[in-house]
Amino acid sequence: MIRNLYLLVIACFPVLFFSCKEEDVTPSFDKEVRLTFPYEYWSTNQTQLELLPSYSHLVKFNKTDYSNLDSIIFYSSIATESLDNTAELELFNVTDNVSIGNTTIQASTDFLKYTLIKSGNIKNELPNKEIDIAIRLKSKNGKYVYVRSSFLLLKRK
Repeated sequence: MIRNLYLLVIACFPVLFFSCKEEDVTPSFDKEVRLTFPYEYWSTNQTQLELLPSYSHLVKFNKTDYSNLDSIIFYSSIATESLDNTAELELFNVTDNVSIGNTTIQASTDFLKYTLIKSGNIKNELPNKEIDIAIRLKSKNGKYVYVRSSFLLLKRK
C-alpha cells in the first residue's frame, strides 16, 4: 500500500510541478497583514499631542512593499479613567514631520475599560516611500488617558 502511494506521488509530481502557474502557488493566508507598534501601553495627561517614544515607532514602513493593497486601517485600544475625558490619538509621519491625514481616533470610556477604535482607510494618506510612523496621544481635560495594542491592518485584494 505504501509502495503504491509512493509510486503515485512520484508519477504525479512532475505533472503537478510543471502545471503550476504563479497565481496557483500564491498563498491565500497573506490577504491581511498586521503591523503592530512595538510598545505595551502608553499613558499621558497632556492636553497637547504628545509623540510616543522612538522605540514605539514603526520604522521604515513603505506601503509599496505590499502588493495589491486594498486598504490600510489604523487600530488602537483606548481607555480613559472616566466618561468626562476623551483620549485622542493620531498617526504621525516622523520622516517628514507631519500628521498623517484621516488617522485621528478618539474614545471616552468607563474607568480603564479599553475600547478598540479604528480609522477609515488611510492607504491614500500615506506617501509612496519609506517613512517612520509614530503615534501622538493627548487628553482632552488633563486627566490620564491610556493606549495599547496599536496596529496597522493591511488588506490585499
